[in-house]
Amino acid sequence: MGGPPKCVTELRERLYLPKPGGVYDRWSAISEQVYGTALRVKPLVCDVEFQCAIRKIQPVVIYCRPPEKVMERNMRAQVEKAHKDKQHVSAIIEHRETIRKLYDELMAELPMLGCVVLHYDYTKNGGFIQNENRH
Repeated sequence: MGGPPKCVTELRERLYLPKPGGVYDRWSAISEQVYGTALRVKPLVCDVEFQCAIRKIQPVVIYCRPPEKVMERNMRAQVEKAHKDKQHVSAIIEHRETIRKLYDELMAELPMLGCVVLHYDYTKNGGFIQNENRH
């Protein structure tokens, strides 16, 4: 399910693909809400459709969120890949603060939709963080 969806139909397929109890890495339905907003003004699916899918699936989300300085370094170190051309990488670097903020906001909202969000910081021993305010 990796890489940005090519169209709204592909995203909708990915949005409803997960089944309760499944484990999915980098679910594009979540990242599209952030990157779509940051890079294109709005995501491919509206908030209501996204929220309905989240309520239906009720995923457990592991939010990989290192400290600000580590995240800054990682975002500046983006490299081109098959699904990330030079223009996309440049946009990520340019909009990195907005992307970080939108991810933090979305992760704060997901529990209100029935999600469990676990914060993981790979720079700390053990990694998982409980109720840490990142703002």
